[in-house]
Amino acid sequence: MKRFLLICLALSGAFSAVAQELYYPPAREAYQADPTIIRGNYTLYDFDTPAPTPAPKGFKPFYISTYNRHGARTYGSSSGYDSWYRVLTAAAEDDQLTPVGKELYDTFMTFYPDVQLRGGDLTETGHRQLRRLGMRMYKAYPEVFKNHPVIDARSTTVPRVILSMAEFCDGLKTCDPTLDITQTASTTDRYYLNPHSSTNPHFRPEDKEFDSGRHTWREQYLALMNDHIDAEAMLGRFLKDVSYADKGGRSTRMDLCRLLYNLAVDVPCVTDKIDLEHFLTPDELFYFWRAENFRFYSVAGRTPAHKGRNWALEETLLKNIIQTADADLADGSVQVRLRFGHDFYLIGLATILDIPGWNIEESDPEKVDAVFRHYCSPTAMNMQFVFYRNDLGEILVRASLNDREVRFPIAGFEGPYYPWTSFRAYCQARLSVAKEILSSTK
Repeated sequence: MKRFLLICLALSGAFSAVAQELYYPPAREAYQADPTIIRGNYTLYDFDTPAPTPAPKGFKPFYISTYNRHGARTYGSSSGYDSWYRVLTAAAEDDQLTPVGKELYDTFMTFYPDVQLRGGDLTETGHRQLRRLGMRMYKAYPEVFKNHPVIDARSTTVPRVILSMAEFCDGLKTCDPTLDITQTASTTDRYYLNPHSSTNPHFRPEDKEFDSGRHTWREQYLALMNDHIDAEAMLGRFLKDVSYADKGGRSTRMDLCRLLYNLAVDVPCVTDKIDLEHFLTPDELFYFWRAENFRFYSVAGRTPAHKGRNWALEETLLKNIIQTADADLADGSVQVRLRFGHDFYLIGLATILDIPGWNIEESDPEKVDAVFRHYCSPTAMNMQFVFYRNDLGEILVRASLNDREVRFPIAGFEGPYYPWTSFRAYCQARLSVAKEILSSTK
């Protein structure tokens, strides 16, 4: 897994669409080399990252600004677990399980009590991830933390995000119990921590359709599964009478199959004691992953489907990062700003910043996996902006995505350390692009 994450996140100096193969190897080859990529956004964070490029002589870190995704979680909805519980228990009671179905039943029932009514909850793995990231930040930038800095942490009001914020901050305090950290979870900050929400000043009612079953991209999403996966054959491996699948209460049998895929690839976020992935064939895992990858691209990526509105709404998040940095650098009131939210908005932030590997448009659903990979948005995904200063007061910025340096097409600089004035100008130019899209799209 590490080799392909490095390919997609260790960015080179090429920025054109013709260079896209530098970021994403052919999907089938990537899958054959590392089958865990089919876990997509449930991929666990890779802490084995390359050492950072040393800062230019005389420059030391003094200010940090971040956006973090929450840690590993259970499947997003408790009803997903309940659907397969109803199917398997009904079939078991009527002796309608095949031998493979009985194995699935036994495995699922050892797992179900631990996830029942816990849809979307932060898991123990998620707790550990964020605490480790907090400790990692402290140890990476001791100069920032040695003088008892003012630390401002804010999260969305979703419980798993609030707990992720708390664990990250506890990780910092594990290294220095005297740290004073303000933690806030309020709707007040929702407009930039969740830019697709109705609190965004640019929000329009139709924007809620980005992740809707009614949007036109949904038909393409369904086709990616229906054209490659035989739902009846898949269910027939578990059920003597496939009509028992209808007891799960899902809209279609394919939806029930897709649900099993999602439950299976999420299992490593919950426990390492069981494996559900082996109940699906390699082709089923691959094609469900391709469909989910397309869904993520359609919601948050550089898809042409929304004429850019979906990622342009991240203008509020990028603006907050720039404006708070301006204020903090001017008065020194805050030294560390921590933001906690969700993967869609980190994908959107990477897109609005035009980062290679996140910035290519593709209208053909069958080709999206060549330009976008949502396994590069793992649990605990994060972007950091670390500011460095020398004795002359000159300021540089180093950006990282999942602890891997990001290089930007800023004229005259190779990075990963950019003069703050140049980086700020680059961000302002990207904000202008976003504002133009938001004012023109309907």
